Amino acid sequence: MNAENKLSKLDVATGINPTCLLHEPCFLNEDESWELLQKKASPTESSADSEINAHMEKLGREMVTQCGGLPLAIIVLGGLLVTKPTLSEWKMVHQNLNSYLKRGRNLGEYGRVHEVLALNYQDLPYQVKPCFLRLGNFLEDSKIPARKLYELWAAEGFLPVESYDGGEAESIMDVGQCYLGELDHRYMVQVQVEESTGRHAGISSSSKVASTYVMRRLSVFVDSKVESYFPPKNEQASHVRSLLLFGGKSKWQPTRQHLWSALKLICSDFKMLRVLDLEGFCLGIKPLKAVRNLVHLRYLSFRKSDLQVLPSSVSHLKYLQTLDLRVDFSTYLALPDVIWKLENSRHLYLPPSHKNTNSLKLGSLKKLETLKNFDSRVSHVEDILKLTKLQNLGAIISVDFSYLRGIINYLTISPNHIRESSFLIYYEFCSDVELRLLEQLLGCHHIRKLHLNGHIKKLPEYSHFSSSLTHLHFAWTGLKEDPMKTLDKLPRLHSLILYEKAYVGKEICCSSQGFPKLESLSLQKLPNLMEWKLEPGAMPNLLNLKIVAREKLTMFPDGLTFMRKIKELSIGDMPIAFTSKVLVGNGGEDFHKVQHIPSIGILDTMKWQPPPRAEIKGKNQNESKSHFPDAGEYKLNISARVNGDPGPAGFGGLVRDGQGVWQYGYMGNIGRSTTIEAHLWSIREGLKIAKTKGITRIKVDIHNIETLQLVQEQIKLNEYKLLVEDCKELMRPIEGTFDIKLNS
Repeated sequence: MNAENKLSKLDVATGINPTCLLHEPCFLNEDESWELLQKKASPTESSADSEINAHMEKLGREMVTQCGGLPLAIIVLGGLLVTKPTLSEWKMVHQNLNSYLKRGRNLGEYGRVHEVLALNYQDLPYQVKPCFLRLGNFLEDSKIPARKLYELWAAEGFLPVESYDGGEAESIMDVGQCYLGELDHRYMVQVQVEESTGRHAGISSSSKVASTYVMRRLSVFVDSKVESYFPPKNEQASHVRSLLLFGGKSKWQPTRQHLWSALKLICSDFKMLRVLDLEGFCLGIKPLKAVRNLVHLRYLSFRKSDLQVLPSSVSHLKYLQTLDLRVDFSTYLALPDVIWKLENSRHLYLPPSHKNTNSLKLGSLKKLETLKNFDSRVSHVEDILKLTKLQNLGAIISVDFSYLRGIINYLTISPNHIRESSFLIYYEFCSDVELRLLEQLLGCHHIRKLHLNGHIKKLPEYSHFSSSLTHLHFAWTGLKEDPMKTLDKLPRLHSLILYEKAYVGKEICCSSQGFPKLESLSLQKLPNLMEWKLEPGAMPNLLNLKIVAREKLTMFPDGLTFMRKIKELSIGDMPIAFTSKVLVGNGGEDFHKVQHIPSIGILDTMKWQPPPRAEIKGKNQNESKSHFPDAGEYKLNISARVNGDPGPAGFGGLVRDGQGVWQYGYMGNIGRSTTIEAHLWSIREGLKIAKTKGITRIKVDIHNIETLQLVQEQIKLNEYKLLVEDCKELMRPIEGTFDIKLNS
């Protein structure tokens, strides 16, 4: 540097923090590399001949040397060699490895890993190769549910057709499990195993997964430019077989108008699609009728989307195998009675909350293997009995005794193919006959998750419980005897919830060594509970504990100190005397019991007081106690729950936003109404407030625009006729003055 140049400048910066030791992972040396390969490939088990083993060791050491000490490359190589037990096969791998590594010589460390992966891929059975390539549609290192992966493989024809035929043929899940096991065996994916069943729960694809075909399979994380991704008359669209679109709740999500334009183009141009996955979008009440054009679809999913009406045209998709309608949990989906026409369906996921003017018929789906969110209040229980190939069942059952006995007999006595099931049952088990029926239900070997909602005279003994139960939820059961004495013996129980007077006694006791596998415990609204005893050694694997609205409980159990694995403690609506005991700032006497827990959340609304109320005169000149906003700017924010001062209807609330503007929103769920009805109710109450104060300018949240347009355009909705008429009447004084602002 020229010292005379006054403009010269030298900056020296370092990212090293002198207060801590920086640990950098090192390459493995030759012996460490060989030791790792031995663990993964176990070559010495292939022969008792020491000379052969010595030759295999020589080959192995030469191969790991070429891996450059990279653990990932060695692990993948071990996954390949573990399928080659003979010396001749090791020689072949050695020869091929030299050839592949020469190709990646100029790519350094990445080249070694990439070429070892390529060699492992080339050695895959031919039918597993496209299954591996399919992983390229997912984000790097993303977690993929195993069941979804099997269904996508089947939709694209990667699983053999024979697996669907009758007789002793394997199911789609069995074949998919076998293929995924092959990839896991070779360390090409990371598999999470469900402990209670031993089956694959999900996978994480390797960060070096081979890239997928360029234009046959597309995954798009959609933003506001969604239309530009799908230009009209796209010549390459006819080649696309799989399209995965991901939305999410970010501010970059496209407007509904732009999204619908893109979907129309997809339905008109991508006519060879076999897979269409729409995840996390606000689709609203407008049915996607054009989906009927995608006649080759095998897989259609609206998971986590706001879809309120399923188009009846879905019945034209005769080849559809998987229909996933698990929309956003707050969305109430209206289903036309056309699903019974999809006779090739193998996997049907109904929405968490749905309705139908007529009963939803499902009995004709003879090939169905998976049925989730079946609801006896919408469909006939007898339909389940007709599904002879059903393997996985999730159902809501609310029926009389005879129907309940029929379904339980079917599950426990009649021969069936069900492997795994979960139930939410609304029923009161009071008489001796009903209690015996409950014992029969609890002993069903394939039930994993069970939610019992209704009075239970007495909880059956432990001997009547299946050891396969992993999740139990009791609500309004009114148990008088401590249920923990029975439940803590269940060997595979992972989650337990006691909610809303599930137990009405004063004391519960969790014995030492009880609940060996429990990871989540929730105790909510148990009004009489005064003492909780937790012996040392109980719940050794508990990760999450939730305590809500137990007003008589005075202290935390001493045994909480010994629960070293717990990660999160949530406390809600508890007396101040209780919560203050864990606050170190208050010198909490129970703080030492919970100080080892990384996350402690306290939600205390018991001491919340509403804002001061203003007295005004209504149109009847009667005093109103509702706290109305001042005249001026006003906002209808119906999409969000507003925990403010209750409005005139009792279910809504008023609160000022960050700019000081009053907004109205509904609190909680409005019965089992649809989203449309909930919006109309809230719009009506919000408009009442506006009319009372003479407000003529209203800001409208994006999620409410479609509902307002229905009102303004006077579309006839017979089901909501009175609500619509009320809203139209209230809107007349301010019609045309709406400031419709699209909030992100």
